[in-house]
Amino acid sequence: LIKYFKCERILDFSTRIFVWKLVKTWKHVQNGSSQLLGSVEQFIGSLQPINQSIPSIIHDSLQIKGTVLGKSSTSIYNSSFAFLQSAGLRGNVLIEDVKFDIEKSITIVSVAYSTIEHIIPQDRKEMVNSLVMTTVINPQINEDFQIKMAFAKREKAMSNPQCVFWNFSLAEGGNWDNTGCETKDDGDNVICSCNHTTSFAMLMSPYQETSLDELTYLTYIGLSLSIVSLMICLGIELLVWKSVTKTRIAYLRHVCILNISVSLLSADICFIVVAATHDQNYEVEGNLCIVATYFIHYFYLCVFFWMLALGLMLFYHLIFLLHNTSKTTMKTIGFCLGYICPLIISIITLASTLPYSSYTRKKSCFLNWEESKALLALVIPAMIIVAINTIVTAVVIAKISRRSIGEKSINEEKSSLYRIAKSIGVLTPLLGLTWGFGLATVVPGSPKIFQMLFTIFNAFQGTIWYPECIKLNKQIKNYCVSLKQTLLDPMLVICSYII
Repeated sequence: LIKYFKCERILDFSTRIFVWKLVKTWKHVQNGSSQLLGSVEQFIGSLQPINQSIPSIIHDSLQIKGTVLGKSSTSIYNSSFAFLQSAGLRGNVLIEDVKFDIEKSITIVSVAYSTIEHIIPQDRKEMVNSLVMTTVINPQINEDFQIKMAFAKREKAMSNPQCVFWNFSLAEGGNWDNTGCETKDDGDNVICSCNHTTSFAMLMSPYQETSLDELTYLTYIGLSLSIVSLMICLGIELLVWKSVTKTRIAYLRHVCILNISVSLLSADICFIVVAATHDQNYEVEGNLCIVATYFIHYFYLCVFFWMLALGLMLFYHLIFLLHNTSKTTMKTIGFCLGYICPLIISIITLASTLPYSSYTRKKSCFLNWEESKALLALVIPAMIIVAINTIVTAVVIAKISRRSIGEKSINEEKSSLYRIAKSIGVLTPLLGLTWGFGLATVVPGSPKIFQMLFTIFNAFQGTIWYPECIKLNKQIKNYCVSLKQTLLDPMLVICSYII
């Protein structure tokens, strides 16, 4: 007979194993975690009633409930589980019309786990989207019966639910199996009917089976236009480079524009490849997903830090208008700020979250929010840079408007500074606003309007940047007009000769 106080001690040890910090350690010993599940199942099967009852045991990560059925008691077993730390973690076990053709009483015990799904070996595309519940009948019976379980969906956006049990006889310590179970999707819950008892769960696919919605099409259209716009921008920048970089300020400005375009183009390409992979229901392997997320994070950071470099360069030339710092020195500072700072932030983010498997989100290749808040490693730098550049723009425009007009060269410098200030004042808040909406989309219960705004702003970032890169640049416009005229004149001569 297992005394109740010993039961508490053993279960207290078990619950300590399933706490979140140790769950991340158990992920690396997945065969051992399967053995642990079997050990707990054997343990609850050996529980004996105390005064014809099974005391309930409630912990944050594990709950046990049971009952004793006999000839004088009801023939229905019904136990419910709910974990207060997450309103979505609920479950119910029901065995109706129990017919036991024996003299002794029957003990039925159920245990529910809230975190064990994270440490059970996973080699399927589906994910555990519910509690894991184990039911044991002692002594075992030979009569046919049905056990019905209701699982609340942890993530309601997942699709294709399957009722499964843990089959210890399968290779490599066991795996999920759906033999003998029927599944019924009931909206927020899934009803499972099985003809045996063991450890059960509900698997669902993280990919939607529905067709692409309007936001998805808008994402593809926007990203495609952005990629084309940025490629045109880069092509024209390289074509007219010598003509538009004659002054020091113009040179540094176009260095920043070129690197912002390269960074944004790289980020958009990574983003659209990952989005297309998920929409086609292809599973991105763990390491590939981490690599894709890292480069998306890094290149978007590069965009903002090059915007910061542009803003600081503007502020420097306003304060030290006649200071003669070399192009090489300024460019070196710009490259360190534009590429080294994002590299440091992205590596620190990866190193601090990857050991706990909380770098990426569960359903997509992007920075995690629910567990590690890794998304803040993009949003916080972006918001800080937006604030700095907004202040710089206000100061620069105020000073330029009050500065008296002097020499022609200084006047040209003023004109360049004013164009840079106007660009920063418009584009930096727009780029920052994008990730402000992105942060709002991951907050539980946030309105769908934030998702729509984030999709629009994120998809069309390159298109928004294009006018600054090409259309609004007077020097490039003049060069393109002259180039067009140069190409057109020979054609007119040839046409007139033919006529």
